[in-house]
Amino acid sequence: MRYFLLSALVLGTVAKGYDAKQVLLVDVKIGSAVFESDSDDRKRWEGEVRNQLHYLVSQLRPYRATPALFHTLKLEIKKVAKGTHAKNSVEYSATLQASWRRNENFPASVSVLMPLRADAPGMQEFENNYLAGCGASPLWYYFQPYSPGCLLSKQTPEDAQRVTVSVDVSPENTKGKFPEYEKIWEDGKLVITHVMGNMNSRFDGEADDDQLHREISQAYSNVKHTVTDGFNYTTQISQFSSAAGPIELRTMRILDGNVQNAGSQFKEEFEALQQDSDVIGYNGHAGLGQNVRAFLRMVKPAPKHYSLVWINACVPFAYFDDSAINAAKVANPQGAWSKYLDLFIVTEVGTFAGASDVMDLVRTLPTKSLPFTELVPSMVSYGPMVIGEEDNAWPNPF
Repeated sequence: MRYFLLSALVLGTVAKGYDAKQVLLVDVKIGSAVFESDSDDRKRWEGEVRNQLHYLVSQLRPYRATPALFHTLKLEIKKVAKGTHAKNSVEYSATLQASWRRNENFPASVSVLMPLRADAPGMQEFENNYLAGCGASPLWYYFQPYSPGCLLSKQTPEDAQRVTVSVDVSPENTKGKFPEYEKIWEDGKLVITHVMGNMNSRFDGEADDDQLHREISQAYSNVKHTVTDGFNYTTQISQFSSAAGPIELRTMRILDGNVQNAGSQFKEEFEALQQDSDVIGYNGHAGLGQNVRAFLRMVKPAPKHYSLVWINACVPFAYFDDSAINAAKVANPQGAWSKYLDLFIVTEVGTFAGASDVMDLVRTLPTKSLPFTELVPSMVSYGPMVIGEEDNAWPNPF
């Protein structure tokens, strides 16, 4: 039997400063858990642990809580021994952060059930064994281990484990922070560029992708519209006036597939449009994280230009990674990445077909007075949380 210690692995660039109206940021700690793997590749282990921790998404949902699996995970490998179901049995501890519905009956800990084997074959075998009665596919997203028909409701088979997850309110919660209105309106106008993922699927019913710009025409006078066609997408632009100044709303609508299917023409135009954008947004299916991270990889903030990145999808807080943060570091290497960037992310299952959230931003950002918690009233029950605003100074100078 082999035993050795490995140093802690910080897998994300943890921001400071989180604020939301109906959810809190919490620190989540797993003192001891095990995963088994046929791999000897330590780097692959990181991904396998995260695969295993995806089972937190479904089991924290009854608390209206969402773990940040990619952005905040810190992992420590404690020992490695011979596995029972796979080559290696790896004991680890982990910390991460999560959004949590504000509740007086805040639990000190939660018991969760996870697969023992975390490599791809093991995860698939676990789903095959327990899909019937315990949820739907993918099982980690729809897992209901305590449902009456689930074999795991009363027993813990040898290919599963129960783990105690401790929960505590994070000291990184903030309150009453504002967007940097001074920088948003520095050039005298508000520019919003958002990607509308393809809504044509069995999940959307009568989803109407064009509703937003029709509402703009009804709410504002003298609106100028332009529509251009690209390969597998259209770009619709509405230009109009508000009490605070001109507004330009740009919607890049994907026609088939989603962000993962965006071609080079789409990416080039999106990058160009971001250069003067004050809000850079995504509305659409999360794709179990794939669409969210594909969008974040395309975020390219302009140097010394403040941008608010808005993401409305299903539990995108679970999936967002550091791609946009790293891009902000490249654009502004002279200081903290959060100086010119704030991330504003739905923490629960969003609603996005009509883009009412973007309409909220059109209405609220011209006030130059509302905090983040008041910017998207149509989405307040979905727990949107702003990240990285600890250095926001408004109404004090930037």
